[in-house]
Amino acid sequence: MLKIIIRSHTFRRVIYTSVLFAVILYVSNLFFDRSWNDKCMKPLADIETAYKIPDEYNNLPAVNLKLLNSGMLGIEANQKFEILGSNNGYGYLDSVHVTRPDSAFSFNNRIYMRFEYRNFNDSIFYVVSHSTNEGVFWNQVFYSSVRIKHLNRFSYNPYNFRINPVKLVPNDILDDNDTLIKQVTDYFNVNAESLGLAECGTNCRILKSICQKFGLPCNIITLQGGDSFEPGYDKKTGYPIHVVCEIYSSKFKKWYVMDPSYGTIFRENQTPLNAAEISGRVYFNRDSSITQDSVLVTRSILGKDYFNYYRNIYFRNPVIPNILVRQVIKYFYNNYDYLQLHYSEKIPHKRNGSQYIEEKTIMYLLIALLYIITVFFIMTIRLYTLKLKINNINHNNNKR
Repeated sequence: MLKIIIRSHTFRRVIYTSVLFAVILYVSNLFFDRSWNDKCMKPLADIETAYKIPDEYNNLPAVNLKLLNSGMLGIEANQKFEILGSNNGYGYLDSVHVTRPDSAFSFNNRIYMRFEYRNFNDSIFYVVSHSTNEGVFWNQVFYSSVRIKHLNRFSYNPYNFRINPVKLVPNDILDDNDTLIKQVTDYFNVNAESLGLAECGTNCRILKSICQKFGLPCNIITLQGGDSFEPGYDKKTGYPIHVVCEIYSSKFKKWYVMDPSYGTIFRENQTPLNAAEISGRVYFNRDSSITQDSVLVTRSILGKDYFNYYRNIYFRNPVIPNILVRQVIKYFYNNYDYLQLHYSEKIPHKRNGSQYIEEKTIMYLLIALLYIITVFFIMTIRLYTLKLKINNINHNNNKR
């Protein structure tokens, strides 16, 4: 039976059609990527993805909020807390009643809580407002002195969410790691002539290796200039590329830029700035508020044009797809760079990795749909032809 199917004319036509569509798929893939021009990355939608607190410094309290039945708001925290006025004591989970407005337009639910190892209270102002539909309310966190990790859901694994004190650095470093930062800058300055400093990429790798030596968190990020029409990682536009480091400060509880090629960090009102903050000030023409602070012997006086580098920032993606997804990207979405996240105030269509995947997937689906329709048409024609032959045979037999 299998031999009959394989030798049949219809089967051969289906095979020929499959080969034809495989060629169409290959050519369409090449044409699509060529028309897209260049590599594209996933846009950075959540800034916390790039500026995640290092695990060894993450002692900052955070909560997840979730609406429960009977007008209750559930609170899950990464360390033990108590709600003021509650008799439940310290724990990782608790709930509080949320009041809805009656006659007024909105009601501000003020939730006061105290974490086990903090010397002051925290507060969350949870506002409930009337909507245009009767019995439907809007819920909004108007103010919170504590980080809110997730809205309307708890952690999938609460033990991963909770702070593990064993992983934390010593308390003095946890509060202020300026001593580590000074050790790094002093080592860099004393040994600058023997470090092999060269272009920006090499300089950043050298600084990162020194940071690792002293246990200071350090990341390398890529910058590229541009304008409002064509920003992005585009070889053809000719905009300059630069590489800098970002180090973590437990004193300021944030990452900030340290550029080893020009020996500088950048501040606004004495607070060091990270690359995303610099980018925002450049976009809104507020870069004049940024002051330059030379901390390394490679110090140089920078002109205003330097900040154009920060129009586009490329962070390393902390989430690497599994091997199956990587193979699919390699053969079907090879213009997509999953290793980087693109942060920009304006990402054009051709630099948007999400747009690239969506549009290319639509192309693949249309080709697959056309293939299925073609094969279905071939099979239908064959069945119709067989039916005519059977009818002719029956008709001839009836004549006899």
